[in-house]
Amino acid sequence: GLPRVALIPPSVQTQLSSAITISVGVENLNQFFSAAPLRVKYDPAIVRLADVQLGNFAGMDGQTPNLIKDIRNDTGEATVTISRAAG
Repeated sequence: GLPRVALIPPSVQTQLSSAITISVGVENLNQFFSAAPLRVKYDPAIVRLADVQLGNFAGMDGQTPNLIKDIRNDTGEATVTISRAAG
């Protein structure tokens, strides 16, 4: 099938001021060199994005991926780009 990106879990309910972790899952991906910027929009009056971290997928072959993150909690927008050497 075609590559697919999904949030895991797809929805979250929590108490005010609680921290949660949401993962971005990838399916049906055979080769990974770079990810087009992933743009996330959220309501900054309700949510604050604390950080973005790499999971194990992008580096599972021993390469160290490059992560660029731009988190703007004042506007409720974040942009994340992941890249790695070909091969």
